Amino acid sequence: MFIGLLVLLAIIIPNTRPVHEDSTASFCYSSRRRVEAAIEMYNMDQSVMMERYGPAEEILLLSGKYLTERPGFPSIGCIYTSSGSFETGDFKIVCPVHGTAIR
Repeated sequence: MFIGLLVLLAIIIPNTRPVHEDSTASFCYSSRRRVEAAIEMYNMDQSVMMERYGPAEEILLLSGKYLTERPGFPSIGCIYTSSGSFETGDFKIVCPVHGTAIR
């Protein structure tokens, strides 16, 4: 009985890691998409476009109610920055751990 339980645990435990990694990547993707959507809404409302994302821009989005809360960072090393430009159509929010929000 004990050996059977150990064999079952040996099978189950290693297989939970990919599920956890997938869920953190999905959470990160969702957070980046929310930031991108908030920036798009901000840019539609304002006369001066937000061309980058950082701490100062996050404060603007929060104070203007474009974001209801700070984006969550599901993994160590997740931090959101921007790359590209709205003018050229390649603006995106980037995470050094999970990449861009484009899937």
